[in-house]
Amino acid sequence: MLAGAWIAGDVSGGQVRVVVEQLIERHMALFAEHEEAAVAALVGLSVDDTKRAMLSWRLKADALDDGPEPGMPEPSLHHSPTLGNTFHTSATFDAEGGSIVDAALRVADSNDLDVAAVTRRADALVDFAGSSWITSTPRPAAGTVHT
Repeated sequence: MLAGAWIAGDVSGGQVRVVVEQLIERHMALFAEHEEAAVAALVGLSVDDTKRAMLSWRLKADALDDGPEPGMPEPSLHHSPTLGNTFHTSATFDAEGGSIVDAALRVADSNDLDVAAVTRRADALVDFAGSSWITSTPRPAAGTVHT
């Protein structure tokens, strides 16, 4: 149903992402039972309204089955060379790691509003990495508590 509604243009890709973000393994069967009505209710909504609707649905689904939350993904970073002497970087952090990276990027941000935010963040990461590895001390092994 959801895929069909997206293909038909009845819901946007942003709406599909919102729905998928709220669907966890233990609620898949419940969503399948109500998918037709749920998708129909999303048609014509903005992404923000879809988020509110799906958060409401998720709270109700959690009330029916309050099992454990799905595990957080392991922190990961992929940094790969691509064609044309460029690199592609993609990362996932837990709340603590993400907050640390966010703070470091803010500190290193040039705040030059004539430069796009995505470019400033990339420059900030390069500046931060370039300056910090020179003075770095060995990090604790992965999975240990950072103090």
